[in-house]
Amino acid sequence: MYYDKRFQKDPHFPLIAFNHEQMKESTTAGYLTAERKSFHDITDRLMNVNLEVLSDLTKRMTEGRESSLKQRKKSCASN
Repeated sequence: MYYDKRFQKDPHFPLIAFNHEQMKESTTAGYLTAERKSFHDITDRLMNVNLEVLSDLTKRMTEGRESSLKQRKKSCASN
């Protein structure tokens, strides 16, 4: 940081800093690693995920309900 706090005093500084942090987190969170031999299988699974089951899983996890989580995961992966 500069001694005169020129960036901290700028009215746009909080917005720019927040945007930078969001971009950094989104690129880190969106990174997927796969071995070359299983890449095709992984992409097929990702493209054929049952979105209704995935949405229901997300909803249950955010609400803290995980009672039938294992069964839901299995049905989501198999569709």
